[in-house]
Amino acid sequence: MTIETRLFIDGEYIESKSGKTFPLYNPYTEEKVADVSEALAEDVDIAVKAAQMAFPAWSDLSAMDRATLCLKLAELIDRDRDQIARLDAISMGMPVSEYLPCIDGAIGGIKHASGLIHDIHGETSLHTPGFVNISFRQPFGVCAAIIPWNVPIVMFCGKLVPCILAGNTIVIKSSEKAPLSSIHLAGLCAEAGFPPGVVNVITGFGQTAGAPLAEHMDIRKLSFTGSTRTGKVIAAAAAKSNLKNVCVETGGKNPAVIFEDADLDRAVASCARSIQFNAGQICVSDSRVYVHEDIVPAFVKRFKEKFAAVKLGDPTDPETRYGPQADKVQFETVMRYIEKGKEAGGDLVLGGERAHSKGFHIQPTMFVNVPEHAEIIQEEIFGPVVAIQTFKTEEEVIKRCNATQYGLHAAVFTKDVTRALRMVKAFEAGMVTVNCGSTEGPYDLPFGGYKASGLGRENGKMGLESYFEVKSDPVDPDRLQVAESSTLACISKLHLYLQTSKMKTFLTFLATMVATAFATMSTNSCYDNTNVTAHDVNFLYAAIASDLVYTYTIADNSTITFDYGTAALDVHFYVDTPFPVGVNITQAEVLQQLNVLVQCCQVSRYITNCAGSSFINVAYNPPYGFSSVVRYSGTNYTTLGGNATTPANVTGIIITVPGSPEEQQNQRVLGLLVYALQNVVREVGFFDEASTRWGLDVKNWRERKATRDYMAEMTRVSTEGTLFDGLVFVWAMEQAYLDAWRYVGSVLERTGRAEPPDQHAVASFVANWTNPEFVKFVDDLADVVNSYGVRPGSQEWARAEMIWARVLELEEAFWPEEGEETMLKVAV
Repeated sequence: MTIETRLFIDGEYIESKSGKTFPLYNPYTEEKVADVSEALAEDVDIAVKAAQMAFPAWSDLSAMDRATLCLKLAELIDRDRDQIARLDAISMGMPVSEYLPCIDGAIGGIKHASGLIHDIHGETSLHTPGFVNISFRQPFGVCAAIIPWNVPIVMFCGKLVPCILAGNTIVIKSSEKAPLSSIHLAGLCAEAGFPPGVVNVITGFGQTAGAPLAEHMDIRKLSFTGSTRTGKVIAAAAAKSNLKNVCVETGGKNPAVIFEDADLDRAVASCARSIQFNAGQICVSDSRVYVHEDIVPAFVKRFKEKFAAVKLGDPTDPETRYGPQADKVQFETVMRYIEKGKEAGGDLVLGGERAHSKGFHIQPTMFVNVPEHAEIIQEEIFGPVVAIQTFKTEEEVIKRCNATQYGLHAAVFTKDVTRALRMVKAFEAGMVTVNCGSTEGPYDLPFGGYKASGLGRENGKMGLESYFEVKSDPVDPDRLQVAESSTLACISKLHLYLQTSKMKTFLTFLATMVATAFATMSTNSCYDNTNVTAHDVNFLYAAIASDLVYTYTIADNSTITFDYGTAALDVHFYVDTPFPVGVNITQAEVLQQLNVLVQCCQVSRYITNCAGSSFINVAYNPPYGFSSVVRYSGTNYTTLGGNATTPANVTGIIITVPGSPEEQQNQRVLGLLVYALQNVVREVGFFDEASTRWGLDVKNWRERKATRDYMAEMTRVSTEGTLFDGLVFVWAMEQAYLDAWRYVGSVLERTGRAEPPDQHAVASFVANWTNPEFVKFVDDLADVVNSYGVRPGSQEWARAEMIWARVLELEEAFWPEEGEETMLKVAV
């Protein structure tokens, strides 16, 4: 079994920034299992930032979409159930026989919450005259969870699923004693389809990873399960930082009361299982059992037999029912409490010793009639130690049961329903079970404690609601006016933008390129290899504004400088470009021509000094692609043609783009904007990395009737896309001049010309802003996109503003125009 030990942040497993690890030991064999990455404050920051970036898109998903992913996670957990159980058996010692039912419970909880999310909503009322009062439930944002080591699968799913169903993103810190299953579950989240950053899992220690989470200013809600002492520290840190919402479930010193009319066999079985389950290492274990004086001898006898009969052994053995303590620290803590019980005067009737010479097994331990002030009565032990106490009256036992700082769980066993209900009311506990034990509680009820056992509730509807903020909105309908459509307002901004000289210049550049598509460069023999400067092309992909300049000596011995700074970007962009109407060439044919170029433009390649070596020149003829491939060696060259394969000794590449030096600069500007547009599309999630093509549906252009091309795409935008589809579609004109060519083709065909337009017609069309067909094109798109609707102030609106600001920033670097920046900021 392969064991993953790294942090899971932003959708991938990574090492901690410090490179630090900590050892993890098997509590049964005391042998090292793995070295696990140790997260520190810097890793916490990275995880929180990833969760922040993922939040807008995740919270925009429908509850049904989020629930679908959670249900897929449940399927994967069920598939890997044996592996998950084994991971925790070897890390914290819980027997697989006991752990597998916990996995069933976790899966059931996921399914229940995924169905329940649809019932979580706000409220409306008309109680205030003249107003419609509305309340909304909205996610917090980035949440954090710090989970304990005792039942990781239950804790992980119990905190993760309600959080993300509500639309939050999360950073989970697992316990350093049991990190392996949480790390594995993080990978299942990715496999289920959760976007990167929605679920992040870090491993480490409380002071160096948990404390930075509790204190982090960008975390809005924190859920913690652990000791009461640590819970107080967590709550204080949350309050001192940004007063984040907290839910803390802490310790318990849980009583079970057995009345004289109880079903004795059931009471014995339930109470014995409660303290034996996971070697007593659960917060709801019934470690104080109060038995009515009339049945004490019979109860003690049966309980001792039941408790002593449990099978100790290897937690990975399916027959084992009783495992070791989680580690040496926990083992020594429990043994210390046993000694304190002896010192307090309790009657030790079972166990009290180490079970094996190796490993951290402790014998099932049973005290009888321990003084109420003793530490083993007042404090949580978290081990297989139970105290059987005698009581006489109902009033007496209630007082004794409530006489601790804790109030997590209580149980009562009786056949008298009236007495049972009195006891339920009298217990100071967050959960009271009747005629059943603490391990039998359902997942559809809220869970949490009274007093020092915690704040807040998890599980059930209340637990799901706790991951939402509530916003109140009183509305005076009489004062509302019919507002301008927000999307029309956005489209009007787009109209303003299209009228700016920057955009006109950009499209003029495109038109110039098309009009000069078949212009030729100087003869191939003009190149002087000694003037080719060595450059590393890696940085082209890292810096948009990088310069890569070549100086050539042409036939008349004069020199000319060309800027090929975006050559690799152009190659990447045009690898999978559809072709315009009427072009009788298949995409496969052009891709075959591009084979040499693509291989030579890999990021790992270098453009080196070509003196005495070979390099390749490729002539680029828009929009058909790269029409010729020429291999140079010294002053000689050979035409390789479209079927060429990459020569083994090629050390450099030059891309020839038709046009004058001024047009070459235009090409560079185009490449930079193309690169910026790629980033925009990646930002909003419409780029298909697998097929290296734009996510906007362009693959069916040629299959549709030419007269309906642009309308078909606009219809798709309105029914399947978002406002971002429309904005990108208009601004880029669907890969710029190629779409312009298609559209002009459809316009001319509607006017009676069947043949595709030539490049000069395209240039004229794109540059002519009074063209009625183009105006109609933009107006039609405005109407269609308007039907989709995006509200100002919404998360989609904010993302659109952010993306446009990013595009403008890129443009400003290449078209600085005095006095226009302010207007653009207002317009966009």
